[in-house]
Amino acid sequence: MLTHRSTASPIQATGHADLVELADGTWWMVCLGVRPLGQWPRHHLGRETFLAPVSWSEDGWPRVGHSGMVEPRDIGPFPVAGPAAEEPTRDDFDDGALRLSWNELRTPTHPRWSLTEQPGWLVLRGTASTLDDMDVTFVGRRQQHWRCRTEARLDLANSRDGDEAG
Repeated sequence: MLTHRSTASPIQATGHADLVELADGTWWMVCLGVRPLGQWPRHHLGRETFLAPVSWSEDGWPRVGHSGMVEPRDIGPFPVAGPAAEEPTRDDFDDGALRLSWNELRTPTHPRWSLTEQPGWLVLRGTASTLDDMDVTFVGRRQQHWRCRTEARLDLANSRDGDEAG
């Protein structure tokens, strides 16, 4: 029904799909996939969400996109409640709350970060946990563009021998 395997499509590794019917009666498939880049295909943007139109065969089976493939183009317009607010590319951590563009790993049992301890800074309280552990100190933002420049100021004044940050 949906595959990009062994094709030259710029979209690969499609899967984890759901069928959605819009209020206007049109059907769509929302799925995950990657857009590999380079000679040794990498996909540093991670799995992204894609949409493909769905039609139905006479015997009731869904037909996805163009011959079972997601087209690498924008599809729309879709009915929306209103335009989404543009997220600023810079964050000085002076809003009193983390913006929606920031993420934590898993579901933390209690936050190990603060925006009030040192106003204008995101203060992280590290532990001996690593990224492989279930309860880790992490706040990050997803990379949204193929090319970007990222900067961060670190204040390690209270660090001890063996502490790591990055």
